[in-house]
Amino acid sequence: MHNYELTERGKIVIAVVVVLLLLVLSAVLMVKAIANQSSENPVGPDTAATGTPPPAPADSPPPNGGGFTPPDVSQPTDSGSPGEENPSNGKDDTKPPGSGPIGGNPHEGTLSFLFSPGYQSELDSETGSMLGDLLNSPKNTKNSTIAVETAELPDDYASALMTAVAGAFAAHGISEQRIADVQNTSGTAGETFEVNLYFIAASDK
Repeated sequence: MHNYELTERGKIVIAVVVVLLLLVLSAVLMVKAIANQSSENPVGPDTAATGTPPPAPADSPPPNGGGFTPPDVSQPTDSGSPGEENPSNGKDDTKPPGSGPIGGNPHEGTLSFLFSPGYQSELDSETGSMLGDLLNSPKNTKNSTIAVETAELPDDYASALMTAVAGAFAAHGISEQRIADVQNTSGTAGETFEVNLYFIAASDK
């Protein structure tokens, strides 16, 4: 066999051939990569002009609450008239203003209370509940008269008071004939006035 030894010129030729092969291979791979990218994401004048943005995720909230504005739920204001009582203010709604017991001793046959014809047509519940004690007094005898004493009243006030008193006593079985209107002429009454109840014995008539 013969041994071949490459000359310097032969080495240069082989090196040049290897470099050319590497360049050609790199160029081919680059062209393939560009072609693949162009086919997956086509970009052109029409695509850029007519492209639509991707839809929003289904679970994302609409902007600004989606245009929904919750209704304004406000508490109603109290517009009642001055004479009306608010049930939540802790006051007794069955007691009209300017009325109710103010003195006397029902067990001893006396009772004083305030009455306002402009606000009530009957006795307030607190005064009415004390009539039973008044009638249980020893001063309430068979022939005694129940005096309803007030300052001098206008006719309409006197009529409203006597109607209310007679109705309250009627619930206890007391007839209107046993009730007497006694007016004290030393003064006059206003819209709210004091009423004094007491018994007049038969011997004092």
